Amino acid sequence: MTLRERVKILCKEQKTSLNALETECGFAKGYASKLDKSTPNAENLRKIADFFHVSVDYLMTGKEPEQDFSDESAHLIAQIRKDTELSDALRKYFGLSDAKKKHIVELINLLSE
Repeated sequence: MTLRERVKILCKEQKTSLNALETECGFAKGYASKLDKSTPNAENLRKIADFFHVSVDYLMTGKEPEQDFSDESAHLIAQIRKDTELSDALRKYFGLSDAKKKHIVELINLLSE
């Protein structure tokens, strides 16, 4: 599978378009259609990976790097990557103070009861 094919699949999974990718990453119109002809530089690969919330390894190979995750953890990571709203919320969460993080966890526990 080519990089372009993988990007198209990610667009479909995340309900977005190649045009949205190009706009968000600051690429010229039609940039994504050229991904099967040449490999982007490292900076552009990182932009694409960040846009889709995947690793550069995944973009290039279709596989995440081997890590010591349980099946449950791997499934959770996959869900987070596919849910862009949750991924964005988690990025914000990690920027909070410890006290605010504690309040967020308490609120989640309260809502899940």
